[in-house]
Amino acid sequence: MPESDLQAGLDDLVGSGLVFRRGTPPQATYSFKHALVQDAAYATLVRVKRQRLHARIAAAIEQHFPETMQAQPELVAHHYTEGGLIEPATEYWLKAGQRAIARSAMAEALAQLRNGLNLVAGLPEADRRRRELDLQVALGVALMATQGWASPEAGRANARARELCEQIGATAQLWPVLYGQWVFHGVRAEHNAARDVADEFLRRAQDHQETSATIVAHRVSGTGALWRGEIAAARLHLERTLALYDPERHRSLAFFYVQDPRVAALSALSWTLLALGYPEQALARSREALDAANDLNHLNTLAYALLFACLFEQYRRAAPEARDRAEALVELSTEQGFPHFLAPATVIRGWALTESR
Repeated sequence: MPESDLQAGLDDLVGSGLVFRRGTPPQATYSFKHALVQDAAYATLVRVKRQRLHARIAAAIEQHFPETMQAQPELVAHHYTEGGLIEPATEYWLKAGQRAIARSAMAEALAQLRNGLNLVAGLPEADRRRRELDLQVALGVALMATQGWASPEAGRANARARELCEQIGATAQLWPVLYGQWVFHGVRAEHNAARDVADEFLRRAQDHQETSATIVAHRVSGTGALWRGEIAAARLHLERTLALYDPERHRSLAFFYVQDPRVAALSALSWTLLALGYPEQALARSREALDAANDLNHLNTLAYALLFACLFEQYRRAAPEARDRAEALVELSTEQGFPHFLAPATVIRGWALTESR
């Protein structure tokens, strides 16, 4: 877009009652002196002209302000949406949702991904299913993080994503979908269904020789075995997870699978080793899980590690340690809106307080 066209669009907006904040990039920040002025100014523009201006602003941000485009994809998405350009709008809503997930801003992610899903019906048939798949996969991650692993909405998002994977033959997106289906069944104590998904996950990952997926598949197989009381099998799978995991190459997996697989494996392994009669090794693994979670700076992973640590300390009747972990988890869950972590943390804190009397 020529700079003159951009300036013309900005002049139109300023002339309609918008006040441009000097000293900031011109893509960006406009403010109204009063909310009613905003409504009145916007209403003076006919719909076609509004759409044209929004589209021009979005294009200007892309072409002239790449830093803003990277830092605020939701801004570009909004302008493309209001400009009636569905394909780039859904692309940027997806980018915005994924970026919000990476920042552990899950409430923002949910809103942005739903905005994208509300638009996909307007895409051409050739693009519709693949874009919806990407949005549903990301939505499933955000829903599991905010509403819990077994929430009905998360289950629907993962089921729809699985359907789309099969329709278009997508493999890369299948791995987080399988994880979502496994945890959905496992947390609901549907252990046979969870085992079927875990077995499929591991088989497919090994067939594709996909190391990252194999790491997660061993992690879910080990955790599922622990839930079923198959302690020896759990240890084998969880230790295999740790052997395959490379902290430099695989730390990004937390953003695709809600929790980091290494931290999750260490947490489950602490329980497993305690059940096998190795309390010192179990304690070391529990501490290692917390240290790794803190180093990772991924809030859902930290909450997961704290939850397992709370219960671990309760199992070994260490009330002061259990209280400390529970209080940290209560604070984190309250700040981040994690009800599925807040509930057990509150219970364990209550137990620890009664034990200390």
